[in-house]
Amino acid sequence: MDLTTGKMLWQESYKNPPVYPSLGENISCDVVVFGGGEAGALCAYYLSEHGMDTVLVEKRKIASGSTGANTGLLQVSNDMPLHQMIDVHGQDDAVRFYRLCRTALDDLESLVRSLGNPFGNHASDPDGDPVGGSLTESAGESVGSASEFVRRESLYFASKAADVKHIMDEYDSLSKHGFAVRKLNKQELADQYGLQKEAGLVTTGDAEFNPYRLTHALVDHSARKNVRVYEDTEVASFHFRGQAPTFRTTQGNVIRAKQAVFCMGYETQDYEKTPGAVLTSSYAMATEPIEESLLWKERCLIWETARPYLYLRTTRDNRVIVGGLDGNAPYGRERDEHVFDRTEQLYAEMVALFPVLSGARVDFRWAATFGNSQDGVPFIGRHPAYPNCYLALGYGGNGTVYYVIAAKVIRDMIRKASNLAWAEALLQPNRLRWDKALVQKIEHLFTPGRS
Repeated sequence: MDLTTGKMLWQESYKNPPVYPSLGENISCDVVVFGGGEAGALCAYYLSEHGMDTVLVEKRKIASGSTGANTGLLQVSNDMPLHQMIDVHGQDDAVRFYRLCRTALDDLESLVRSLGNPFGNHASDPDGDPVGGSLTESAGESVGSASEFVRRESLYFASKAADVKHIMDEYDSLSKHGFAVRKLNKQELADQYGLQKEAGLVTTGDAEFNPYRLTHALVDHSARKNVRVYEDTEVASFHFRGQAPTFRTTQGNVIRAKQAVFCMGYETQDYEKTPGAVLTSSYAMATEPIEESLLWKERCLIWETARPYLYLRTTRDNRVIVGGLDGNAPYGRERDEHVFDRTEQLYAEMVALFPVLSGARVDFRWAATFGNSQDGVPFIGRHPAYPNCYLALGYGGNGTVYYVIAAKVIRDMIRKASNLAWAEALLQPNRLRWDKALVQKIEHLFTPGRS
């Protein structure tokens, strides 16, 4: 699958990442993790930190797939707002899931703190300067220079007047269940953010980061510990000896494992269809560095009630990233030929919100395969067909947060923890095959397309 096209931003922030060998011998391990993106890096980290002999296998290069196209927003809120998720999954599961996302963000911050900057002064930004923290690090907001992780608030605005009720319903649900949120009316949005919108919500506890650098930092850390990492290693076939999976590479080498975790992202759908998974495409652009005084209040993350939604964030060097305008073609010419016109439209929408940015040049434009789940929840847990195998598919706009959840849940499943009945039900990868009532509820409540 051709996952991305265009000129992406993050690879310019770290031009000479570590390289790893291809597998050249037969090996055995406790757990083999397939996929060298964010999901695989996080799973390998959590598994190895708990004493499991772990191998990480990537068929290309580390972080060379969808990770480089990720725009790096981390939020407690999800593509499916809490009040709608309650309608779909019930109050207990919906609130549990939102709290899981909040905890995952805290866990990721702790992880970033523990990593520090493993690249030292050998990594450099596009201008050749040593990598340091964000421009706001002196204020105590940035906790990891390697990943450019910075805590941010999020502003969620009503795309049109009819969406004010949506904003109020979401405010009621978030505040009722203990999530930090405040509502803004039209005048407050104009006074505080310069936006001409009818209503909005401000939530706390979110963050921005550089997914490409974080993935490399995680893999580098794990490789320096005890994880064996192999790039340019593709599996040709597999079979089971009893309950234990055995894999053979295209070069004829064998990997014998007790457990296997598949973290192959959207490419999983090339091999097997996950019920309820929907692949589309998404577009993004990044401006040149902008004078900081022109940026909006507190450089918060911004998104809207329309679906698919427009979103904006800033970067360490004061660029503005704008994304959205999802299309139906997940890959191929139909996706790729629209990179310029879709990013021009994104630029126009940015300027409509913030006219002061009208003079900014666009430095990066790209498109990527994107995936969602029909019920707003990722696919995490035991493989429905293969024993001792697990899936970590963080489909949705909050994928990195989902991968933290996946890494911990799968680690606990392998360790046979006793408190995972909720995960087996809520996150189970095959749930939309057999839960027809859930499918009918989704079809009744939601109509696809930008509203």
